[in-house]
Amino acid sequence: MIWPFEYTWFIWPLLASATFMGLLAIYAWRHSTVPAARSVTVLLLLAAGWTLSDALVIASTDLSTGIFWNLLLFIWTLPLPATALAFALQYAGFGGRLTRPHIAALAIIPSLTLLLIVTNDAHGLMWARFWLEDGKLHSSPGMWNWVYSLYSYLLLTLQSVILLRLFLRARGLLRWQTGTILLAWLVPLPVQALQMSNLNPVAPLNLVVMAYTFTGLAYALAIFRFRMLDLFPIVHETVMENLREGTLVLDFRKRLVDINPVAQRILGIRASSVIGQDAIKVLDEWKNLIALLRDPSIGLAEVRIDTGAEPLYYNARILPLIDFRGFQLGQVILLFDITGLKRIQERLFEQERTRAALAEREKLAWELHDGLAQMVGFISVQARAVNELLETGKTQEAKACVKRLATVAGDLHFNVREMIADFSAVTLPNQDFYSILRQRLEQFSQEFGIDAKLVVADEVRRMTFEPMVPGQLLRIIQEALTNARKHASAQHLSVSFAPDTRYVQVVIADDGIGFDPVEFTDDSAKYGLRIMHARATMIGGHLQISSAPRLGTKVIVQIPWREDLRSHDSLR
Repeated sequence: MIWPFEYTWFIWPLLASATFMGLLAIYAWRHSTVPAARSVTVLLLLAAGWTLSDALVIASTDLSTGIFWNLLLFIWTLPLPATALAFALQYAGFGGRLTRPHIAALAIIPSLTLLLIVTNDAHGLMWARFWLEDGKLHSSPGMWNWVYSLYSYLLLTLQSVILLRLFLRARGLLRWQTGTILLAWLVPLPVQALQMSNLNPVAPLNLVVMAYTFTGLAYALAIFRFRMLDLFPIVHETVMENLREGTLVLDFRKRLVDINPVAQRILGIRASSVIGQDAIKVLDEWKNLIALLRDPSIGLAEVRIDTGAEPLYYNARILPLIDFRGFQLGQVILLFDITGLKRIQERLFEQERTRAALAEREKLAWELHDGLAQMVGFISVQARAVNELLETGKTQEAKACVKRLATVAGDLHFNVREMIADFSAVTLPNQDFYSILRQRLEQFSQEFGIDAKLVVADEVRRMTFEPMVPGQLLRIIQEALTNARKHASAQHLSVSFAPDTRYVQVVIADDGIGFDPVEFTDDSAKYGLRIMHARATMIGGHLQISSAPRLGTKVIVQIPWREDLRSHDSLR
């Protein structure tokens, strides 16, 4: 059969549009593993067939040929509204609603319309008549044509509502995709109204067909620019939405490009108001986080969030985003909730404080019983002896007893002063820790004739500690000095501070007689060591003893330091 056609340049835009949408449909089909990809494929194929049929309508030269291609053009449009709605449901995550009964219900109107198209000559319900005027095909729509138009507008409106709802909830790349698709379907609606009103500025081209060419271009933008058919954006959105950790994504200029709902809740910010802004400014309230951003080598930063009741604590970690060439594209900040761990630590610290207090009471009781009480008892006995000697006229013996009384009283006075110094708290940060320690060592040297030196590395002086560290550390050193004096018979002693990764290592070393830790039996020293261990644990550190007979003793304390604090009030 030979179809009567006449060449006209008007067919070229339509042929180009049909070819473009056909190729786009092939590309979409190759990505059919992604939800809604098959619906996109069907939509583009229908649009391509519709556009091609319109080109053939324009090129037709007689009435029967024009009517045939016009009927075929309309048949191409029959599945479009239902397919567009199916796409919107699948894309928005409601694909489960597309049950067989629902699909059958959506197919009722298109099926009846197809039957009426085929039998139109008998009833004229689709088109009352066709005619040629100035070489162009014209038609007068029948009653069912308006019914089908209402059905189409209803489904397209429902699709637009679904896409609009998704657009308002979406973020990042998904919002761009949804906005582009929504625009693609909204633009043809007013164009259809113009076409039905016979207001067509591009006649004989079908204004509606040209509008859906714009829809195809919008789909191309969503597919190629906003990666609508790629699995990665879907995975990205799913992961970001469901991560239990707060997650912030920064570009190479440290601008915030994404933030998940958990991070928004933690930091009390909204993605819509901070996306695209400088992360340094957005996170300015959390100084530790800013320090980590400026120097990722820190590794971890603790972030405290004041909620009005009990504060919440998070560990912040920063990870680089590096491409296959080794270039850093950005950074990811992860916020791990450590509030529960912090509460446990606080309870453990409280237990350690209680244990240390009990140990100190035990030590105090021992010293009062075996130290001060015995001295007071000795003084009492000697006083009675002096009294008896004086009554019997033994003056010289009484003088010797008084001399011993004076010596023991002096020792008693010193021991009381030492205990007061040991159990008194140091008021920091108003006092300089290293100056206080140096004064204690000088006083120790003068009173006991033991050469005591203080060595502090310059790097340590720049480090800062938790507020409770200085007082407890001073008490540990004081106990070590007491042990060196009472039990080690030391002549020389040193206290040194040196940096060691995330810790400061404090070593109190003496050249005394040393001891074997396995066979150690001195009860008073045991009490002291227990208290030292408890104090070290209380400030988050740990303590170990290194000693051997005739090789002296080393007390090694490792305490954590805080790089995130820039003020050096705790230790100087």
